[in-house]
Amino acid sequence: MTLGFCSGVFLSWAFFELGVFLSWDMSRILTFVLKVYFRAVLIPTLINAVLTVSTPPVSISDSSLLSLWAKHYLPDLSTFSAQPDLPAAIAEVGRKKTADQIRRYLRVYCELASIETSTLLNHHNAINLSDARRLAVSVEQVYLKLLTMHERQLFWTFSQGQAASRLITLPTIKDLAAELDPVLAELKQDHLRSQEPNLIGFVTTQFHFTTRTVLKSLSTTERVLIEPYFRFAEEQICMPWQQICAAALKPTSQSFGVAIVQQFLPQCDAIAQAVYQRTVHQYDHYQSRRGSLRSPEIRASVLRDLTMFQSYLWLSVLEGNLETVQRNLLPTCQMVFPNLQVSWTLVNVMLGLLIVEIQNRCSDAQWEWVMPIVRSLQAMFEVAGQELETRPLA
Repeated sequence: MTLGFCSGVFLSWAFFELGVFLSWDMSRILTFVLKVYFRAVLIPTLINAVLTVSTPPVSISDSSLLSLWAKHYLPDLSTFSAQPDLPAAIAEVGRKKTADQIRRYLRVYCELASIETSTLLNHHNAINLSDARRLAVSVEQVYLKLLTMHERQLFWTFSQGQAASRLITLPTIKDLAAELDPVLAELKQDHLRSQEPNLIGFVTTQFHFTTRTVLKSLSTTERVLIEPYFRFAEEQICMPWQQICAAALKPTSQSFGVAIVQQFLPQCDAIAQAVYQRTVHQYDHYQSRRGSLRSPEIRASVLRDLTMFQSYLWLSVLEGNLETVQRNLLPTCQMVFPNLQVSWTLVNVMLGLLIVEIQNRCSDAQWEWVMPIVRSLQAMFEVAGQELETRPLA
């Protein structure tokens, strides 16, 4: 069935339905039309186009994706080897000293993060005071586990006889995930059983604020050594890295799509940086509830969010649909961004810049493959913006 024929059938039906709602104002009618068109025609047509692109087979291995996932957590080591406290910090005694220092005030850090998260996000009544306190305790248990892991081994280690900025040995990311899974599973069981987006947004924000508070108490060297563990745990909650690896290895996965994801995963951070710079250039004086786009804290949050968008995009490319985006990413964004006074216009601008950056890095064949998913994602967020604009104020 062609897009034109689908559109004709849709419009006839939509206008019939609109007769029921003649009392609505024009903005609500427009939102209704866009929403129904998006769900009834645009997504099925564009997603179906993914399956009709003819591409050559490409091989992929389990270890390659896991290695790319691990490299995502490597810091910039260009000047790190010159830190005078590096030898002491990487030693077992030094790592235990750092862990003990964090443990001493960890409960306070978690409770402060809980208060800040509640202040920012609890307009939706996502969580009551008692549950917020229980969540702070659960988050503390995750960080205690991370500190134990850090004491035992570095997230990444220096190869003997080599400069830190030249050669490092990565951990087995699968083993790290397996070790952290039980404590994260307990947190999810206690606080995320319903998969409510309000709760997911609350938990991920609490992790973000806790990590920020802990890292402020450490030296530069200590931060670089332990931050990968914290980032890894936070992203286990809000980014589908394990799902990406699992989807890529399914027998039904298209090898060309897997190869695209394999190429773009190492570029996630660079793409996020490029989009952030362009956003700051266009919105130099923009202020959200938390401050300016140029502030270090906002910059870190924006980069994380841009990486999160990319992770969900590549999962959608592998799965051939936007179900995970619609179930997890979009509702979380609808809950978090308005409460931070981040305009949906800015969200859509940044999504557009992200798409342009990805397109510029794609070959023609790659873009033909990912374009239907990308355009559907963009349409989904545009419709969401229309819905937010017509939503009554609480």
